[in-house]
Amino acid sequence: MIATILLVVSFRHSSGLAAAYGVAVSTTMVITTILAYGVARERWHWSRLAAIGVTASFLVVDTAFFGANMFRIVQGGWVPLLIGGLVFGLMVTWKQGREIVRERLKESMISVDEFVHLVAKQQPLRVPGTAIFMSGNPRGTPPMLLHHLKFNQVLHEKVLLLSVIIEDIP
Repeated sequence: MIATILLVVSFRHSSGLAAAYGVAVSTTMVITTILAYGVARERWHWSRLAAIGVTASFLVVDTAFFGANMFRIVQGGWVPLLIGGLVFGLMVTWKQGREIVRERLKESMISVDEFVHLVAKQQPLRVPGTAIFMSGNPRGTPPMLLHHLKFNQVLHEKVLLLSVIIEDIP
């Protein structure tokens, strides 16, 4: 709310705000049409020709609106482009960071059989209670379990490994 109020007040005139709105809407229309192509191909299993045909017909209209609003960039249309670029940069950075973390965790992950062998060999101190460790990989030992054992040097009497497997079945 505060960001919206500051944005409206900073424009001072409705013409600048209208320019920003026009650029934002027309850019959103183009991006949505491009994303709809991906949905048509990947989720709806349309042929490439059908998806291109429908997408192209929408893009003709969308790019006409987009082109008509390009002269408004200097009048305030740069604001949504800047905000969109910053958000896009943040999302790309987040995604790449998650991939790096996922790869590093995969490298340090050991199988459940290896973990059981390791526990039998080291025989760490067992404490009463049950511990539940979640893992995205049902065949590997969760990194937090290894971390817990390494730094606390204890293991609960009962250890449950929980993996949630999501299936796309209605």
